Amino acid sequence: LRINDNTRVVVTGMLNGEKFKSYDGLSNLSGGLQAELQYRQSAAFDAVTFGAFARGWLDNYVSHLRDGSHFALGVNAQGAVTDRIGVYGELAWNQRHAQSDVWDLHYYSARLNVDYSLRRNGTVYLNGEYRRGNTVSDGGPTLVNVSLAQVFVLDDAFPGKQLFAYRENARTWVSSLGYNLPLGPRASIDISWRRAQATPTDRPDFDVQGSLRYIDNQYSLFFLKVF
Repeated sequence: LRINDNTRVVVTGMLNGEKFKSYDGLSNLSGGLQAELQYRQSAAFDAVTFGAFARGWLDNYVSHLRDGSHFALGVNAQGAVTDRIGVYGELAWNQRHAQSDVWDLHYYSARLNVDYSLRRNGTVYLNGEYRRGNTVSDGGPTLVNVSLAQVFVLDDAFPGKQLFAYRENARTWVSSLGYNLPLGPRASIDISWRRAQATPTDRPDFDVQGSLRYIDNQYSLFFLKVF
């Protein structure tokens, strides 16, 4: 929606679904909207586009403890450093409400993404995100977990495993390294490695052996198609 030569509003609809085989409780369907006010000073190649956005969506899980809504407010900026390098940055406040208090989350996030074009050979990208605030982790009914948790509940997404979901305050780093290979003007293959590390900001009032950090790696392969 064009406002003037330098300003526009972009409205985007979102619909996402996931289906899991081993733990069907994590299967979900979500949908929502994002509205963003964008401003660009000029049409110059190196002109930066600034934005302020609001997004909200609803989540529906097979594990109904996770059902709820998610809202985010933030600002961003994006631009081209060279004809091959693009940069995007974002600061946001996030809030989530769910059927269970464990998934009632409030956190701040900062994200930076850098793309490097290989021209016909595709694009390499690096993404880093820092989150500070509430997070949820699953684990056994240990004294350490209970002492760090603000609230916890038996997680119904993992039947028979006696895993509890704990809400706690943490610092979380999420980084991604990926490569996008075009297969023509309307399709591509995307390969990425994602690493997440969360560290509680609180400490139990007794000595703990070992690290309290949670670290995980995820490897993804996607086929992307524009219709």
